Amino acid sequence: MKKIEWISLFVLFFSCAGNLYINKYSVEIISGNSPILITVPHDGYFIPRRIPVRSDSIDCALFLKNDLNTKSLAVEISKNYFILTKQNPSLVFNNIHRKYVDMNRSKECSSEHPYMAKLYRKYVSNIKMEIKRLTEFNDNILHIDLHGHSSDSSDIIISTREHSTISMLYETFGEDLFYGDFGLVTLLENRGYTVKLNDPFTGGHTIHFVHELYPESVNSLQFEIHSRFRQDNDKLKIIAVDLVSVILQVESLLRGHLDRFNY
Repeated sequence: MKKIEWISLFVLFFSCAGNLYINKYSVEIISGNSPILITVPHDGYFIPRRIPVRSDSIDCALFLKNDLNTKSLAVEISKNYFILTKQNPSLVFNNIHRKYVDMNRSKECSSEHPYMAKLYRKYVSNIKMEIKRLTEFNDNILHIDLHGHSSDSSDIIISTREHSTISMLYETFGEDLFYGDFGLVTLLENRGYTVKLNDPFTGGHTIHFVHELYPESVNSLQFEIHSRFRQDNDKLKIIAVDLVSVILQVESLLRGHLDRFNY
């Protein structure tokens, strides 16, 4: 066999082996025992072999940069939640770089490549399975889809797709859910953050499909955290503590502890 053929076979073998590894570890799940699920779609680092970078072939919004350190932020949130509750949130991470597949888009817009589309389905399927497991011992689940942004608009953006993904809570509490004395925006502003609600991001596909599938048991929020808090380890740890305060407030409302609201 010619040298060039051996090299081609060698490259093909390691490309296939690398993609088999990615297929196995593309989605990482840490199953918890609390009513909290945190998903992180845009902090993957796997680079698949022989897969082209995504293009905008079907008029989808195309973003290729990762939301760096959102996975680390989710881990810090989990640690601090455990310190206060002695329970662990469930975590679902996508480990593939966003350049190749976007897990926070519809199936049609996630990737043009069939192999990436397969891993997209795996990510979605694992979220569904984890929610199904959690609802076996929790009446209500709070789902947080964690993202990053670099907009000058605010430190934190909370997105709810115009409140459609938190319909149970919003029907009960209305705007006090966010702007009451113990509202989510109020809590964060009192800790020194600038916060916007559904501006400039109203929320992506993940919180939409999760709530659509489980409207009676899951409320979904999207948190977008500015890069200045994600790129500084000390600030990341501080904001993780502050986000846990918001998560615990929503959890208390889901459990019917209404006395924390002032009307």
